[in-house]
Amino acid sequence: MRGIIFSATGERYIAAALKAASQSLRLNPVPHAVFCSCPAEAEGIRTIAFESAGNPHIDKISNIAASPYDETIYLDVDCAAVEQFTELFDLLTYYDLAAAHAPGYRGIADPEVPVSFYEINTGVLVYRLNVAVSAMFREWRATYQEWLENPPFDGADGRVLGQDQPAFRRCLWRSKIPLYVLAPEYNWRFLVPSFLCRKVKIDNPRLCHRCQCGGSEGQ
Repeated sequence: MRGIIFSATGERYIAAALKAASQSLRLNPVPHAVFCSCPAEAEGIRTIAFESAGNPHIDKISNIAASPYDETIYLDVDCAAVEQFTELFDLLTYYDLAAAHAPGYRGIADPEVPVSFYEINTGVLVYRLNVAVSAMFREWRATYQEWLENPPFDGADGRVLGQDQPAFRRCLWRSKIPLYVLAPEYNWRFLVPSFLCRKVKIDNPRLCHRCQCGGSEGQ
């Protein structure tokens, strides 16, 4: 089964997620679900209650791993569907995971990861929830939590940029999961250097006020 999910911690972000999910549903005729830390409902959208860990990034990773679908597209709450993008599921015929590069590509330097393995943005993820991917998500959460307390290199904890991507990059590199890198049209940031060859499918028009990474603190 295929579906699109969002994760939202706090009433403000739940409202944003339900709005984004409703907009996506109008364009993408597949089931939609929003993981909500508070009770909520919206027509045509499945809401899944969860207890927050007190950190929206940990919540996000946990909810990504708990997707009710075999094949999933995860979107941050500030990602706006502007065209149908269900063709992304077709990538899972050959790849286990697909995502776009982070703005600026390189991100935080990690001494255990080649500089040529550019940082991946976790605001849009397309994945098959198989054994290997599930294991990588568990490692991602554990690594992120560990790095919050004991960062092994500058920026590893993600606090400066307000993101979970340094941990994701290392865990993805270690996992050897078949990965496809999406074009900017599927995670467009018009306020950072980039390019387009075709129409935008998923727009991320707002930049996080803390880090200009496009992410949302409440996911």
